[in-house]
Amino acid sequence: MRTRACFWVLLIIGVSHVGPGIAAADDGWMQPGVRVWYLGAVDGGGVISSNAEEAYLIDAVVGTSAHLVHHSALNQWSAPRTEETSTYPLTDMGPCWIHPLRLQTLAAGDHWLGQEITLVVRSTTYASLPFQFLPARALIGLAPQRGIVKLSYMIPGFSTGNAYFDADTGILLYYHTLWGATKMFFVLAEINYDFASQTRFLEDDGPHTGFKSFVSEQSLGSSWGVGGGSVIIQSLVETRYGSTVEMRVMSSISSAYGSKSADENHCFFGDVPVVKAIDATQAPNYPPDQWTPFGEYLWWWLPPIGPQTQTINVIDVSMARAVDQSLTFTATAEPQRFFFSKLWFDNHGYLTAFAAKDPTIGLDVRPGDMYFQNGTTVDGLEYYRNVMALQPSVHPRGDFTGDLKSDILWRHSTGGDVWLWPMNGAARTAETYVRTVSDTNWEIRGLGDQTGDAKADVLWRNKVNGQIYFWPMDGTTVLSETYVATVDPAYDIVGTGDYNGDGKSDILWRHLTNGEVWIWLMNGATPLSEMYVDTVDPGYVVKGSGDLNGDTKADIVWHHGTRGEVWVWLMNGTTRISQTYIGTVGDVGYKIVGVADHTGDGKADILWHHATRGEVWIWPMNGTTRVSQTYVDTVPDTGYQIVSNGDYNGDGKADILWHHATRGEVWVWLMDGTTKVSQTWVATVPEVGYRIVK
Repeated sequence: MRTRACFWVLLIIGVSHVGPGIAAADDGWMQPGVRVWYLGAVDGGGVISSNAEEAYLIDAVVGTSAHLVHHSALNQWSAPRTEETSTYPLTDMGPCWIHPLRLQTLAAGDHWLGQEITLVVRSTTYASLPFQFLPARALIGLAPQRGIVKLSYMIPGFSTGNAYFDADTGILLYYHTLWGATKMFFVLAEINYDFASQTRFLEDDGPHTGFKSFVSEQSLGSSWGVGGGSVIIQSLVETRYGSTVEMRVMSSISSAYGSKSADENHCFFGDVPVVKAIDATQAPNYPPDQWTPFGEYLWWWLPPIGPQTQTINVIDVSMARAVDQSLTFTATAEPQRFFFSKLWFDNHGYLTAFAAKDPTIGLDVRPGDMYFQNGTTVDGLEYYRNVMALQPSVHPRGDFTGDLKSDILWRHSTGGDVWLWPMNGAARTAETYVRTVSDTNWEIRGLGDQTGDAKADVLWRNKVNGQIYFWPMDGTTVLSETYVATVDPAYDIVGTGDYNGDGKSDILWRHLTNGEVWIWLMNGATPLSEMYVDTVDPGYVVKGSGDLNGDTKADIVWHHGTRGEVWVWLMNGTTRISQTYIGTVGDVGYKIVGVADHTGDGKADILWHHATRGEVWIWPMNGTTRVSQTYVDTVPDTGYQIVSNGDYNGDGKADILWHHATRGEVWVWLMDGTTKVSQTWVATVPEVGYRIVK
């Protein structure tokens, strides 16, 4: 699809930017939205009295300082401490890092978090690291002999301890502290940052460090005493990296004719998917990819699957999906060993009930049996969802300042001047000249966050020669002007959105004549992949990209220009997991003018405007289901056009921005769902050459 240019042509001469004052180092993980999880324990004189968890979220970066949100708890997040916030210099030391350049100069007598450093030992191997959970293994995979820095520290007369840091990234890998006979330790167990590709990804609703599943059922069988038994399987999530989850699993099953138990480690490779298992005593001796295959999916958590997934394999038994397409699966075979005969999952993919058998001991436990009891739970999930979880699509489109409020970008249609209005609700807080791109063949085709810094960037395309450039932005400042690629002008950029959920905007392409659809997954100005999706009748037009089902990944809304049909593609990266007909609007005067979350439920909705009558309607959406179709108001003057439905007051609900084509008036409707709360004049730009960038 793409033609690489053999030379670069700058839009305008600019100044390159290499980061906020940070010299060359592998410190890209130190960015907003990255959370570092630690799993630990409190050991009282050789007896583990309690497990412990803590997590540090980089909530924001201002200059070279990071604002952190710290969560900690005991017993699978069931006994949380009060949330703490703090600010630390990225280029120096924090509670979960020492910057790699600072590590190079660290010496005895320095201090880390108020503790005096008594010894600094630098090594070129991870062999001395007490624990090597999945994130540390990922670092070792990049460079087996990568450096490690060990610190010994103390508070005189009170405590002593050791800490281990990765020399290249500066991230804290493990630490412990001793107070007399009491020891506390923590080990790096999860981070939502891919060290290999140097990209941040959003956390999902799946298991995280500190979670624990307790799968338990028992019954007496039927009323005449046949079957029954007890099943208890405990899964402690010890570590996670990307879609890979590793856990300690202890199981106990019993019936009238016998019992079985096991202590194993299981690893779920979610991208494949595949589960592998090994005896817990052997787990430290072999990497998880060398363990024994044990089916495709876990028995207590099912990642989001599309309607095309009709069977899953659990503990090496195929299970068929229910006819009603609910997340209920029934075994298609009955092996002579323990297996789940039926699994019921909730809409989030977590197990709610099961039926299980083991013919060798007469086990047959299922809901509805005599004296049936179900104790299936997941510890840690409630605290994560209610307190820790990041809301999907936190930063609205066009938020250049990172304040969670959409801003307004202008460009003059002939002169090429670019201006930015930072917004606070319906109030313009400033009007700032950015730059001039006088060649009008250059068009702004995207205002998404391509760098993952929670601030909008600008994507440019030359409509004649097909070149693409990218402006990473910091508010009104252009940090650099970077060439991306050259693409045949027959391919048009028809959308930008975060299709793979890594917090960075990607590019949606469409061929103008043959209808081919492609997606480029992006990391800043770098295409990570360029994937063909499908070919679609050119009569269908992409009208917007937004997260319609709340999985933090952008989906695609289509509208047929003459037949009025509306379809939705639910996406997972470059994979279309479903294509669903939503409805038909026969009056071709109705146009889809925006796809954004108006109701604040984390799911994008569809905004309509009638081209001649001026009626405004909203379809609140729940995935591919149209919840309602609601009339908002009518603007009879057709000179007023809806140019955006960004979130201008930062309440998590999309508003409506209007611009009069000839009079230059700008108005904002602040919205609460489908209700117009206010309509406010912002300003008038009499020069008709200025257009708001959509």
